[in-house]
Amino acid sequence: LPLVSVEIESSAPPEKVRVQIRTPKNQGWTDKFFNLQFKATSEYSVRTEGIPNYMVQSMTIYIRGVYLPGFGMLGSMMMTALAAAAIVGSKRDDGVLEMDEDGNLVPLDSRIF
Repeated sequence: LPLVSVEIESSAPPEKVRVQIRTPKNQGWTDKFFNLQFKATSEYSVRTEGIPNYMVQSMTIYIRGVYLPGFGMLGSMMMTALAAAAIVGSKRDDGVLEMDEDGNLVPLDSRIF
């Protein structure tokens, strides 16, 4: 977690501090509970008394994940078969060859445009 520093006067009301936490990314359901402890330490007490004066706040958060379907074995095989069929289909020749009047094959034109 990034360090958050807030200066509070002794008679000031409590102040809210925002802490952002990034959850791990993974595939599948990620419903989990996490226990966090936040510790606030007074720098003034360390400077003046030499003893850190602190308070600890515990909290439990619940992360509800989203299911991201991955490619299982069957899905991967189906996609591979589909790609192979597309490649073979694009390279397949229809068997149509041009012949001249004498019955000889006409060479293919190699120009792109």
